[in-house]
Amino acid sequence: MYQHGLTRNTLLLTIGLSLLWQSGESSQAASTWTGLGSDINWGTSGNWNASPVFPTALTFAGSTRLVNNNNLSSITVNGITFDAAAGAFVLGGNPITLNGIIGFSANPAAPMTQSVNLNMVLSANETIDTPANTNLVLTEAALKISRRNLAWLSSPLLTVALAPLAVFNRLPPTVLK
Repeated sequence: MYQHGLTRNTLLLTIGLSLLWQSGESSQAASTWTGLGSDINWGTSGNWNASPVFPTALTFAGSTRLVNNNNLSSITVNGITFDAAAGAFVLGGNPITLNGIIGFSANPAAPMTQSVNLNMVLSANETIDTPANTNLVLTEAALKISRRNLAWLSSPLLTVALAPLAVFNRLPPTVLK
């Protein structure tokens, strides 16, 4: 009887922990932008394959509502990924806390430019990973990113739109006047 009760309790504990683990994972799963909602706002659930539950990673895919607006406040994003087949996105709106990389799912077949026009507070030292056929544009607003280190990988172009315009191919940056 004791052995049977111990096995049953162990099984129940294992199932309980498994369910707890799965519920934690589901809130961390990436939400993918579809742009199929009624407007350009991140807070419109129809614009995502699954409504984001923050903190979560965001993927921008497709070619619908490429210029979009973060109308949410005080959110943490666990990374921003641009799909290799996506159109040219322009992300704008309210600030975010970035807790992950900004990158691409793969190298696009044709050259592609993605733009981030919203303030980012970095929760740690973060990385930008851009493959050869990509250009990532960060505006002055996006660069109000706290006192953390921001590193980028690979050899593509990272454009930082300031006055004067700074274009980073590799360290050190070149400043265009």
